[in-house]
Amino acid sequence: MAKIMESQEGLMDQSAEAYRRASTFYKAANDSQQANICILKSASMYSIQERYAEAVAMFSQVASNRNNLERFSSPRNLLCASLSMLADEKMQKDEAKSMLKDWMRRDPIFHRSKERCFVDNLIRIRYETKSMHEFADHLFFFDSAEKLNLWELTMLGRIKDMTVANDVQLSP
Repeated sequence: MAKIMESQEGLMDQSAEAYRRASTFYKAANDSQQANICILKSASMYSIQERYAEAVAMFSQVASNRNNLERFSSPRNLLCASLSMLADEKMQKDEAKSMLKDWMRRDPIFHRSKERCFVDNLIRIRYETKSMHEFADHLFFFDSAEKLNLWELTMLGRIKDMTVANDVQLSP
């Protein structure tokens, strides 16, 4: 049902909720992999709809699963959570750094990952340097190592727009 709604324009909110409900059914059937896929789909849709807090919580939930098969995907899931977090214009620097530290403390794989370095630099660029040249360089080098998908590029575009807006407000 969620897949059908996803393909129809204007039903993204209902599709996200349907994926969320499907994840509870899969959890009840003890199929954590399918449940996580549904949660990730729902979280992606929430981010597109600018419901960032819900998306961050869902991405973090999937990343915190301690299933041996899925734990190595936690850096990518926390990258998605971080992009959702940074795309939220209400997010403050201290709050972002605090969430990142919490994720690093809970997940040693994320702590040593290139995704964490990328997010660290994005936080610095968004809140401190506000340099579009640095943003573009950083994005280019990360994309060379790890290909970014359309959803990630959409979130990065929103982060870039906020960085440009902040940069314009700061310039005389």
